[in-house]
Amino acid sequence: MKFRRPADNIDAPVTGYHVQRSAYVLAGDEVEWETVNDAPITDLELDVDHMTPLSRDQFRVAAEYSFGMSDFSQPSKPVTTNNSVCI
Repeated sequence: MKFRRPADNIDAPVTGYHVQRSAYVLAGDEVEWETVNDAPITDLELDVDHMTPLSRDQFRVAAEYSFGMSDFSQPSKPVTTNNSVCI
């Protein structure tokens, strides 16, 4: 999964990112988010483990700063894994 730096006006460097995923659901259903990285990452790319083959997932990202964490981004468009994903 790849993402971009936040487009915000915070005058502080990003110290890491937190990534969450959720199974894609139709509007109106409760969405449960699972954090996929144990510690903040500094790259703008993350290999997500334990994906289910042919599942549809959404992702969102929050930036961490020296003073705290941003809100999570809007969810990504649903992503469908291929049949060869390892679980």
